Amino acid sequence: MHVGMDMLDITVCGAIPPYNGILGGKLVAMLLTSPEVALAYERKYASSHSIIASSMAGKPVIRKPKLVMLGTTSLYGVSSSQYNRIKIPIRDAGGAGNSEISYELLGRSLGYGSYHLSAATVAEIQVMLAQSQNGRRVNSIFGEGVNPRLRKIRDGLTEAGLPSDVLLLHGNPRLIYGIRLATNFREILLRRAKRPNNAFSKSNPIRISRGIVNFWMKRWLSRRIQREEVLRELESHSVNHPLRHGARVVLPPIEDERPLFAVAGDSAPGPQRVSRSHSSAPARPPRTRPFSRQINH
Repeated sequence: MHVGMDMLDITVCGAIPPYNGILGGKLVAMLLTSPEVALAYERKYASSHSIIASSMAGKPVIRKPKLVMLGTTSLYGVSSSQYNRIKIPIRDAGGAGNSEISYELLGRSLGYGSYHLSAATVAEIQVMLAQSQNGRRVNSIFGEGVNPRLRKIRDGLTEAGLPSDVLLLHGNPRLIYGIRLATNFREILLRRAKRPNNAFSKSNPIRISRGIVNFWMKRWLSRRIQREEVLRELESHSVNHPLRHGARVVLPPIEDERPLFAVAGDSAPGPQRVSRSHSSAPARPPRTRPFSRQINH
């Protein structure tokens, strides 16, 4: 009743270039603990019907969410450089009290999963399950449970007479982190308490978010931009044309595509041709503004 409503799993968290070079991923992870996120989460699901509970009760069931805990895992089985050492003193972020919010290491997963199996293998398993005597029991619809892909593969391997527990053990464990947003999160999740004691007050969420940003700047950014190699990396990115931004998606060229404006000397006919009769001087490259200058300002 509470795990699906009062806990939130962080699945994608990070920073694109060039902000990863100044530990922007830590800023994103820290801002997830802001009451702004909790309030947005509660507003979104405050009037939503619980599909599973409504189906079991035979009538609409609405559960008011109270976000009290976040959870996430590392990409690898070693200490996560992004979540490691994240601790936000409540008072430094604009809250009241001497406690802190931190990404606490809870343990290590066993290393079960399906990422080492190809998409073609999974597609064949689905076809086999659909044609088997028992039929396909997992249909990837909401309400059936978590991780339908993994359960499909497990059923398929069992149907083929293969040891699923052995083949799904890829041996690459991940670190598991928990983030307490309320001091009594255990009591809330165990239904021993109804009102959460939130670490941050929700009366002024924007002020808390700004306090978290300021703390990140003092704790992480101020030290990072003292390194010359970091500043050189930031200056190599530009959002002006021609783009030199590390996060841009470079699309493959389209065959037989003609440019909208052709360069002088090209064989493009008609109005696409650009005349150079007015000036023979080479065009100056556009001025760009490095990212590091923006940060220093």
